Amino acid sequence: MEKYSNLSQVGCRLLVMFGSSYACESLFSKLSFIKNKQRAALSEEHTKQLLLIATAERTPDFSKLVHVESMQSQGSH
Repeated sequence: MEKYSNLSQVGCRLLVMFGSSYACESLFSKLSFIKNKQRAALSEEHTKQLLLIATAERTPDFSKLVHVESMQSQGSH
């Protein structure tokens, strides 16, 4: 394996480059959606906040959502 260690390092760097360019392209795509003609007047702070929301990793808590939905469907007595 040591015989190809340089090749291995180059391969890893190449793979990281594509992964990071995808993340960059994705971010710019989201930015162009947020900062369109209708929203061109947004302040820099609002744009930052919207980008943070758009790129946040979030996983819904389905059990909590189901519980809230069942509580709402019971209504008040």
